[in-house]
Amino acid sequence: METHESIEELEAKAHEMLRRANELRHAKRTQFIAEIRVKMKELGVTAEDLQEMRKPSRIPKNAARFRDPETGSVWSGFGRAPNWYKAAERDGKLNELRIEEAAEEAQQ
Repeated sequence: METHESIEELEAKAHEMLRRANELRHAKRTQFIAEIRVKMKELGVTAEDLQEMRKPSRIPKNAARFRDPETGSVWSGFGRAPNWYKAAERDGKLNELRIEEAAEEAQQ
């Protein structure tokens, strides 16, 4: 394979293209942020409003969400499901296993 450009010339072109791509990315990002700020101001949205939306569920991940009525065993809904949960799921009886406090907090 014969080429008229040296490796150094090709690397210089590649470097220049990457520099231009980064400049364009930065310009687009700056414009996008400016547009978001205008929309936020128009709608009265604050940074605190956005932060509030990031807050996790009020139910801790390890909170019990399901209880086996026969044994009293509980399961959070995370990790491997216990056999009693799988059986209730198969039989369409999951609502009977839900712990009310967790269900109420999830709806709020």
